[in-house]
Amino acid sequence: MRARLTSAAGAVGRRARRWGFVPGASRQRSWIDLLLVPWLAWIFDAINDLAPVRQALAEGHGHQVLDFERSLHLASELSLNTWLASHHFLSQISVYWYENVHAAVTFVLIGWLWWRRPDLLAPLRNALIALNLIALAIFWSYPVAPPRMLAGGYVDLVQVVHHAAPWPLGATAAESNQLAAFPSLHIAWAVWSSVVLWRLSRRTWVRALALAYPLVTMFSVMATANHWLADGVLGAAITLVCLPLGSRLRLRRAVPVAAAVGAAPAPAPVGAEASGPGSASASR
Repeated sequence: MRARLTSAAGAVGRRARRWGFVPGASRQRSWIDLLLVPWLAWIFDAINDLAPVRQALAEGHGHQVLDFERSLHLASELSLNTWLASHHFLSQISVYWYENVHAAVTFVLIGWLWWRRPDLLAPLRNALIALNLIALAIFWSYPVAPPRMLAGGYVDLVQVVHHAAPWPLGATAAESNQLAAFPSLHIAWAVWSSVVLWRLSRRTWVRALALAYPLVTMFSVMATANHWLADGVLGAAITLVCLPLGSRLRLRRAVPVAAAVGAAPAPAPVGAEASGPGSASASR
């Protein structure tokens, strides 16, 4: 009977770990990890919106980015934007994707990590925080105007769709720092989400979606004239650098704890006091 109970308890424990359930103390800590992300996102937006508006400087940097892309024969923003502007329904989908999908997917995956893989939450969360901090530093030091803010025939499809859409869309560009284009956090978050999906599932169709998601997002941000190609490339590069950094931060914090646990003396077995030097006095 005892063996059966032990086996059943082990099965329940394995099933709980499979579904992401952890003991009370660990779950409490995981709640803190989960709520830390939206709180830091709010702080990030607040700081980002405080960046000084240097329109002329940002437009000059935008022309520098465009000239650099042209030198490599990679300047495709205008052709994509012109094509998408002639397809109204696709423009609506692309604008909706640009404004909503990257944030929704990222936060859903954070919740999924908390629920199913709390062991991966901390390092991946650290990577997400690190890439946002790096992007914030670049936004402040090197503002870049997106294509829609430069002359040359670019169509601001966000404004066009917002005026024509029969349903409410997301936040307009006027509500955020419009010069925070380089790097693209849309692409940075999309690449982060792609890596998370790849690690969470081995199913072919899920991994296919993981690979397609950053590409679709890249099309959306470029064709709506909200980002340069270089913005997306830099965003992806920062994410790929920060992902292993997040794991190193986790390990550096975990190693001293593990060492302390290993150095702690093992607890005495039950009843050991009775056999010690003070057992005689205790029995009296």
